[in-house]
Amino acid sequence: MKKRISRLVSLTAAVTVISLLTIITPRTGSAAAPTSGQDMLVDALDAAIVRVIDSGKLREIMEPVESYTVYISDCYPSLEETPYPENPVGILAKILETKQISVGTFITEGLSGSYDVYLPINVEILEAVIAELSTGYNLDPPIEIVRIPIAIPSSNLMFTKLNNGDFDISDLSGAIGGTATVSGKSQRRRKLARFTCTLESSGWYLQVKEGSSYQSFQDVVEDAGATVCCGMMSSRLAKAYFKDQTIENITEDDLDLCSEGVLDGTYAAYLHFDPAPVATGLKTINTGLVSGVPIWVAGGPDNATDPCEAVEPDCPLTSAVNNNNNVLDLLRQVRDNRLKNKKAVQMVELYYANAPEISQILKNDRKLKNELRNLIIKNICVAEKLLRTGQASVDQKVIDKIISFLTLLKPKASPRLTSDIDLLLWGIKNGRYLNAIGVNIAQ
Repeated sequence: MKKRISRLVSLTAAVTVISLLTIITPRTGSAAAPTSGQDMLVDALDAAIVRVIDSGKLREIMEPVESYTVYISDCYPSLEETPYPENPVGILAKILETKQISVGTFITEGLSGSYDVYLPINVEILEAVIAELSTGYNLDPPIEIVRIPIAIPSSNLMFTKLNNGDFDISDLSGAIGGTATVSGKSQRRRKLARFTCTLESSGWYLQVKEGSSYQSFQDVVEDAGATVCCGMMSSRLAKAYFKDQTIENITEDDLDLCSEGVLDGTYAAYLHFDPAPVATGLKTINTGLVSGVPIWVAGGPDNATDPCEAVEPDCPLTSAVNNNNNVLDLLRQVRDNRLKNKKAVQMVELYYANAPEISQILKNDRKLKNELRNLIIKNICVAEKLLRTGQASVDQKVIDKIISFLTLLKPKASPRLTSDIDLLLWGIKNGRYLNAIGVNIAQ
């Protein structure tokens, strides 16, 4: 009997809701498959990052590299505007429940040069963010960082493993503006995966020989015969901006080898993040370029995303109101701001399971689709009242029309949906499920 009662909720969200009472349930649910909750995890990390910025902790950590640090303000330290997500799902729920977060980390032992300048800084920043995430969700003990080694410091390998689910998030690595190759296809990183607020960023400078004829970034760009030396951190940037030049990528000891090469004439310039000359006899040219590094979260579809927003053909509500954005926005505001009790949380997961079938039925039955549309549009005031006060009343005639709609839907439904409809009719008639979402029948 418990199973049958719980399945009833799916139709509550699919139809009573559909008639404007339950279809506006919140986007939440229980911990789901590894391909869900990525968007929520980004929001949670952003909330933690904003608090690290607001506390002054980020600047404190960055002090050793302050001279070549630029702060990209793509996330303002506005705490009220960046709350921690409620009712975590999927990957975020898993992290909070297990109190562990796996982080893809390059093995950098033995590497030297500009690459290792930020390594201790990266460790401190990530620890500060995850500590803040633990505080935000009142976890004691806090979340443990479990580092998953990436044998080769390759962004291609990092993004491949991230999207395969080998770890939950990346370490601080991979500038947002770059590309990466996954499954043999080169793509912009911002399309391959999700990313947080920028945590680290720096400007880029050309280190050239004193007395050189180069006076500007453009001078080097226009010299097709020039060879530009770079380290691991700037190789992709160099290839993108110096298309006609030869790029010499030094994976180890680039600070010494590139600067020596510029001084002895082997290289025309060394692309580096330090605004000060790295060796006597060099001068710097500001390129005006700045790149930033976030934390990366897996790309691909998020199964916890509201199908009404992401997969419109599978959403009965979107289909019924013909993508009327004003109506959809209002209903989503009610869902996100008013319907947060435990029963509503259960509703949404079950609603998503039934939404594709109901959508297909509506697609094949225009009359039934119009019935639903009329129910929603004519009772939009119910949603407005719920949004303002959290409570609303409907006339018995509205309930009768809902029952009529369900009765028309039932012969077209699968056995599971039919069973849910029967239980839903029982729940509507006794008022139990309407009360759960703040709706009463006017006397």
